[in-house]
Amino acid sequence: LIYIFLITLVSAQSDYISFLKSRTHSNIISLNGDDWEIMDEATSEWQRNVVPSSYLSKGSLLYRKKIFIKKSMKYNQNIFHIGGIQNNAIIRINGEVLASYHYNGAPFKFIIDPTKLYFDQENTIEIVVNNVLDFTSSFPRKIISIHPEQTGGITKDIYIESIEPHPVGDVQLNREDKSVSFALTQLEQDSLRYYNFRIGLLFRTLDLDTIEYTESFQVGRRLNSSKVTVDLSRVFRRSKQDLLEQNLYLETTVTYLQNKNEYPKPKHVQFFSVEKKEVPLKLIAKVEQFSEENYLEQIKDDVEKIVSAGFNGIYFPTDYPHPMYDYYAKKYNLRLFVGVPTFSLTESQMKLAETKTYIENYITKADHYSGVEFILDNMSHSEINKTLANEFNIHAIFGNTLYYNGKTLPVFLPKAGKHGDLDGFLKPYSEEYQAKELREFIKRHSSEEFLIFYYNDFKTPLSDVIQIQ
Repeated sequence: LIYIFLITLVSAQSDYISFLKSRTHSNIISLNGDDWEIMDEATSEWQRNVVPSSYLSKGSLLYRKKIFIKKSMKYNQNIFHIGGIQNNAIIRINGEVLASYHYNGAPFKFIIDPTKLYFDQENTIEIVVNNVLDFTSSFPRKIISIHPEQTGGITKDIYIESIEPHPVGDVQLNREDKSVSFALTQLEQDSLRYYNFRIGLLFRTLDLDTIEYTESFQVGRRLNSSKVTVDLSRVFRRSKQDLLEQNLYLETTVTYLQNKNEYPKPKHVQFFSVEKKEVPLKLIAKVEQFSEENYLEQIKDDVEKIVSAGFNGIYFPTDYPHPMYDYYAKKYNLRLFVGVPTFSLTESQMKLAETKTYIENYITKADHYSGVEFILDNMSHSEINKTLANEFNIHAIFGNTLYYNGKTLPVFLPKAGKHGDLDGFLKPYSEEYQAKELREFIKRHSSEEFLIFYYNDFKTPLSDVIQIQ
């Protein structure tokens, strides 16, 4: 018997696809929606289902969906993106296995072999999802249940990104030299003399506001190399915003010119992040993701409250964060921490070699956001955690202690309160009660140490905490 629990993330996830489309000139084909069919292998019966969603079972489900692939995508690079699956999956297109997934909710992507697609006709996508934890083909869950049933499913966005061949590649933004360089990738050296080129550069913020635009300039037959370098010192000087110290998108446009003919090419958009300066971590907000109606608005509201309260890090212990958290982390210069799947104490002692394999694969093979830091979250055993943390250059939590860069720091774990309870701090577990506990905890510890607590239980602005800092 399969119990299907549809998560109320579908409209929100569609909103995320719209957000994603606004930030890329690639063609995004959403695979979300209510037109999936699922089949329990035990019953061989098909039923309609929504993706993203989750189910509670102790076996596998076959997901199936048909999509139309345009002929225009034939010469594009087509990338299959998986936001997250619990826990393992095999991905088939038109009956052929193209990829396997073993990343326990983390994002993953692969390039689709174009010979496996039917262009200008329907294609069948099948995803076999298995949530059984056998410790040989899967990563362990963050918290391993003693019950055979486990949450499973395609729990985050899935989509295909179709990228047209770009006329430019190897784009480099050199902030020190105040220059941009790139290569004209679609022309051989001998062909350069046949064209002039009109080039434009546009800088945008993470919110897509235009920062600076370089007037279109022309280069041509004087090129003796496909490499183009543009001096931006004048642009950097005149800009009202500091282009050296912020994350930004760089949009490059190239038009081929021959006689009186113009051949505009697809825009190339690339994100450039600023290397984060090492600052002492004071407060990390430990966040549990909720499935709420206005999910993207809730993420925005949560992060803005986290920032206003003086936090400079967010930690996700049990599920990989929605990509909007990564967007806001970059926007507000927050550190982003993710819990690494781990065994319980007994299993860690018995299967240390397997544990190391899982951790290494999780860190190196999943498609993690840039700048993510990993925390091994095992409350049971300090020495095993320290050994693994040192070996993989990550952090670890055990008990009320955080092992961070070779130091042990205190962790604040508030009592789980009723969400939205505003009855006053004399009532245990209310927001005011937790705020009072947190303020007293901060007073007892050095400002160089940092704390972790469940922010979602605790929605007040924390103005008193800011004053203490």
